[in-house]
Amino acid sequence: MTLPGLNTPPILLAKSRLRDRWTVVANMPAARGHHAAAPLSDGRVLVCGGRTSTAAYYNTAWIYNPSTNSWSSIANMPGDRGYHAAAPLSDGRILVCGGQNSSTAYYSTAWIYNPTTNNWSSIANMPAARARLAAAPLSDGRILVCGGYNISTTYYNTAWIYNPSTNSWSSIANMPAARGYHAAAPLKDGRVMVCGGYTGSYHNTAWIYNPSTNSWSSIANMPAARARLAAAPLSDGRVLVCGGLNNSENPTNTAWIYDPSTNNWSSIADMPEVQASHAAAPLSDGRVLVCGGLNNSPTNTAWIYG
Repeated sequence: MTLPGLNTPPILLAKSRLRDRWTVVANMPAARGHHAAAPLSDGRVLVCGGRTSTAAYYNTAWIYNPSTNSWSSIANMPGDRGYHAAAPLSDGRILVCGGQNSSTAYYSTAWIYNPTTNNWSSIANMPAARARLAAAPLSDGRILVCGGYNISTTYYNTAWIYNPSTNSWSSIANMPAARGYHAAAPLKDGRVMVCGGYTGSYHNTAWIYNPSTNSWSSIANMPAARARLAAAPLSDGRVLVCGGLNNSENPTNTAWIYDPSTNNWSSIADMPEVQASHAAAPLSDGRVLVCGGLNNSPTNTAWIYG
């Protein structure tokens, strides 16, 4: 007799059920770094854009299906992008915004991907061009987009909210300091955690944005400074933060979990390999997909934590 759940992946329902392990899954169709990922409402994950060591930028997009452990190609983005950001909308579509496709071409463009029609549509541009930015969904269906960098070689502390019901962007309270190459993840209570980043030096600072009060607050620093890191929410309310470049500009395989209930960071199992400029997205069963990135050169590896 086979016991229920014996041959199924672990499901993260509470902190005690979290399996502190990484599992290798099917490789992406091609190597990518500086790409973006966001969860679809049906449990799959959209991964789009990025670049390779040849300095080529791509408009390719794929969907990872955890139930079949397989990748499939979907409609290409309207343009080549790297260093962009992606976040899910409450209706199941995905917002993709900003980015660059050369050392001198930075964009304010924004698109929405509709998985039902496999179609990309242009929406209102961001207030200004940004790459190396971060994005995360708010509980009311809007999207927080913060920080970034542009052709003026300036890092920014600006923050905006995109409202899909009005197709409009609005400026909100600035972050406490400028950041690029940082990471953002939503918390279960509707706030957003933003951590790490780079502005000519590497940072271990972390903040929480509260949309109810339109304010930022400092929280416990990460255990070490990281940029080009990745973050994703766990279903128990905590946040997985992994990889990234350290102060010596080397990619790392360290992984931590931030617990907002205790304002505490804890070390967990290291990723199987060092990685930076990778992407992460939560799966519907509570685990997290981490894919691609730079390990001296771009990789197509993918892992699941949990």
